[in-house]
Amino acid sequence: RFSSIFYHHHHHHHHHHHHHHHHFLLFLFIFFLLLLLLQKSTYSNFLVVICWCSILLFVICFEIIDWIRHFDKNGALKYKFYQTFVYGENKNLSEEEKKVLIEKFWNLSKSKWTNFIRRKITDFKPTDKDGKQEAIEEAATTLADVFMNLDLTFTDMLLGLTILRWQTTQWIGGKTELDPEVLLCMTDPVTNDVAEKIDADLKDSPMQSLAKHWLHIDRLQQYAHFVDASYGWLYYSLDSDFNCTSTNRLCKKLSPKNKKTVDKQRNLEEGIDGPGGCLCAGRNAYLAAFLEMSGLIPQNILIFDIANTVSSGSIFLQSSYLALLLLLWVLQFYDVALMLVLDDKTRAIVIIVRGTLSGDDTLTDLLAVGEPLREEDEGLPEEQRYLGHGGMVRVSRNVVRKIIEERWVEKARKLRPDYPVVLCGHSLGAGLVSLMSVLLKPVYPELKAYAFSPPGALMNERLSESTRDYLCSIIYGYDVVGRLGAATIEDLRARLFHALCVCNVPKFRMLGSRLSVCILNMLMPCCKSPPLGKMDVYLTEDMKEKLVEPDLDDVYASPEGSFLEPYKKEVYEGASKVDRLLPSVRTLMSWKKPTTGPFLRLPRPYPRKLYPEELRHADSTDSKSMDQLIKTLPKPRFGARILHILEVESEFQGFSPMKTNSSYVPPPIAYWADPRGFMSILVHPKMLKNHSPTFVTTAIDRLHAAITSPDKVFPKFPLATYRQEAIPLRNYKRPKELQTDKYCRIRKPKNPIS
Repeated sequence: RFSSIFYHHHHHHHHHHHHHHHHFLLFLFIFFLLLLLLQKSTYSNFLVVICWCSILLFVICFEIIDWIRHFDKNGALKYKFYQTFVYGENKNLSEEEKKVLIEKFWNLSKSKWTNFIRRKITDFKPTDKDGKQEAIEEAATTLADVFMNLDLTFTDMLLGLTILRWQTTQWIGGKTELDPEVLLCMTDPVTNDVAEKIDADLKDSPMQSLAKHWLHIDRLQQYAHFVDASYGWLYYSLDSDFNCTSTNRLCKKLSPKNKKTVDKQRNLEEGIDGPGGCLCAGRNAYLAAFLEMSGLIPQNILIFDIANTVSSGSIFLQSSYLALLLLLWVLQFYDVALMLVLDDKTRAIVIIVRGTLSGDDTLTDLLAVGEPLREEDEGLPEEQRYLGHGGMVRVSRNVVRKIIEERWVEKARKLRPDYPVVLCGHSLGAGLVSLMSVLLKPVYPELKAYAFSPPGALMNERLSESTRDYLCSIIYGYDVVGRLGAATIEDLRARLFHALCVCNVPKFRMLGSRLSVCILNMLMPCCKSPPLGKMDVYLTEDMKEKLVEPDLDDVYASPEGSFLEPYKKEVYEGASKVDRLLPSVRTLMSWKKPTTGPFLRLPRPYPRKLYPEELRHADSTDSKSMDQLIKTLPKPRFGARILHILEVESEFQGFSPMKTNSSYVPPPIAYWADPRGFMSILVHPKMLKNHSPTFVTTAIDRLHAAITSPDKVFPKFPLATYRQEAIPLRNYKRPKELQTDKYCRIRKPKNPIS
């Protein structure tokens, strides 16, 4: 599946070295098997041999599959294109012929992507009356623009990402988790917002309590659970593996008295009915899981409106991660699931927004060209405008119009007259919440919004800064979605190509070592291998230096990248070297200089005068090339108030509650971060896992436990699927001095004055 995405296969001239490769591999394979049969080997030898055999088998299969896949009816055209522009062999073509060749290749590229996207969108009918057809074509244009010009195979991509993984580790100071000592000397504690101690005797009105304590951890935890619950049974069943207790808990919620749950339920007077009697009918399971995970009662759910399409939950189940993330970001076929609930715990009217990925034709807007957010922004001069991501701007305008016209809040206030309005959402939903909060703020001035793991290319700087007082964005760890944007994707692509040009290490050796580490881990989960799979062994000092500070001149100088050199002046909005690393101690919370650009960007391998029509004018509004995306939404980011949740490698002062059992994971810390620190994609195994709502919510649960009961030590935290209490260790307490304000888990950058 992957290689259908990066469909630049290697061409015939790449192939002559593969054959002796095969013979050599087969020979090795037979040799190992003989070894195995001849000597009655010890257990460890046996393991090594098995390990190598499986790796070799894997590689041989890989090569053969690659070879078969690469047979391709458009092979001749591609071959000609790459021969001409990448390997510079057909010198004698005239300008005109070159132009035709580029046009042909561009159209081929576009039609491939169009079909790819169509397959991904479930209910595509080419006869749709609205612009779905055009929308798909525009998305295909953008994707073709990203992937067309480099001749990379699937294994090249893997190798490149492996090297970038090493680069990321260097950038963030060589450690995956934070070192608590470094943390203490680089940050100050914050005790007055998230970790504030609220006096239980004070009787504030709901409005006052929200205004004063809107960032309190109790609220964050409650809303995180709501957002997690809005995904329904998908995650619920995944994380509890459909075991008896979890299914039982769902069945307790069912009742034959109620009708079957349908997609759109609303009852603004007395709340909706609970789910009907059968777990598989209608949306019963979905609603049951929602009730179970959120801890709400049906009487308090006023509107439960799910679109009848795939929830973005299923996206995490698919293996072609990277492509789907790109698609998530580019293909905004949105549809929104909305829930309006009354929450008596935090005393608020909560609107939960879940963006789903769907082919619903109400809101097909694909691409992230920046658009003015409010009506009045259209008349303002450039520098005063609020700009947002085009697709999301349209959707959020529609949703806000719906909420106001149907008087949701006013009707809910008949039941709870003094409750304030709160918005929350995750991922695409968080993006919508961020923009909706700006539009709803004038109508409901008390409003606050919580965006969990919002997408990166969301709003311009001015809009982002203006939301500080009412929008809080929560990002967990290495989450890649918050770092995605047109410019950062181009930057990642340039870094990937740079890594391949600089490290001319044979693929087989590097990937082989990674595979052997993986296989060993599968065979013997008890022995943890060194985390970096011995990457260092293959890189010379010189390579390491170049990798840590990527400079595209290295690409132009290397034999593989020299074909781009003549066009480097024609790059739109890109630099060949970016000064992004802090000179001092780097950690995941602060490794990047607070700059907003420029980014690395590779030129296209042919001169501007030969560009296909769509790429030629970067300024025309109908073009959807990367240049256009970068130009219309400059320096994109999410809301400026960001709580970055980070894992630490040990407790403060090396306190360890369990000498014997090493499974203890210390609670995370949270840091008030700068939005400019998220403008580069980090390649890390956790970059997708850290985005999943269940893991984000579990991290917030752990933080909540550490803040509200600082003396208790929790060994293992249950995943946040249903409300179960974590059990603290009985005979361990956290030492008194670690409970003081100095060691508060909420941190902010040190004031330069001190």
